[in-house]
Amino acid sequence: MNRGINETIKKLIKYCDEVINFIDGFDYDTFVRDLKTFRATTLCLIQMGELVYNMDKSFKDGNTHIDWNGIAGLRHRLVHDYEGINDVLIWNIASNEINKLKDDLKKLQT
Repeated sequence: MNRGINETIKKLIKYCDEVINFIDGFDYDTFVRDLKTFRATTLCLIQMGELVYNMDKSFKDGNTHIDWNGIAGLRHRLVHDYEGINDVLIWNIASNEINKLKDDLKKLQT
């Protein structure tokens, strides 16, 4: 794996860790009422999508067990329709999917 990809993987893991830390101790109701946490979590997801969008296509094609298109696509939805963000979707990603993504990303590290 080239250095640029490895650095991107490290950044993605860092954003996963931030999301995990942001929502620690929260349930859905607390999460959606805490605007700072909601927006911080959303920003991490946006940043992750931007990193994935700019990753080498051949690397993503060779690692199809990660939903790269879903990550980048979420970024586009969040950036271009911020007022229409689905808080249930953000909560489900943050509370149910980020840990698995982090584990999958760690397996890609060299």
